[in-house]
Amino acid sequence: DDLTKDGPVTVTFERALEHVSLNARSETASDVTFRVDPDQRWHNVFRGMLKDGLVTTTMPVDFHMLSDPYFIHEFTFRRPHLRLRIKSDGNLEGVIGGFQPWLPVYFSFGGTSIALECCAGVDYVGLFYTLRRLADGDPDPKTGQNTSISTAYRIEAVPAFVVAPARPEKTSDSASSPIKMSQAH
Repeated sequence: DDLTKDGPVTVTFERALEHVSLNARSETASDVTFRVDPDQRWHNVFRGMLKDGLVTTTMPVDFHMLSDPYFIHEFTFRRPHLRLRIKSDGNLEGVIGGFQPWLPVYFSFGGTSIALECCAGVDYVGLFYTLRRLADGDPDPKTGQNTSISTAYRIEAVPAFVVAPARPEKTSDSASSPIKMSQAH
């Protein structure tokens, strides 16, 4: 309720149905309203702590977020960690990371074939073997080969308004909750 006080926090990542808007400086615009995708696959809730403007969490559940089909199709982290700094202007910056399956990372590059290989200057065969060799998590029970690689992504966020979808209440009468509007990042 008050991000100036230390204590327990809840951080929610959800997929918006709208694209990000840009301001006149081509930066992500603040105070824009987004509708939340009702698909529960993209609903991630983290419990953490706020201390001196720094939010830290360690989640016991996997993180899933749909991404750009021309990049990594879906971000999936096993044993994710999150660290966000609340800046004086209300923006956030930090990192999210965990063990990400390495094959989707490879296919975000290698799936483009020679058309991008010549332009990007990436040796896709070398990339495949490097990712496989550096994979350091989630060993396959049959082969022992690690299937995930430690990964971290930088996050920047601006204040926004979120229109949550109506989701069924977890009560015996199964009534639907009304659409709620709240301020979020």
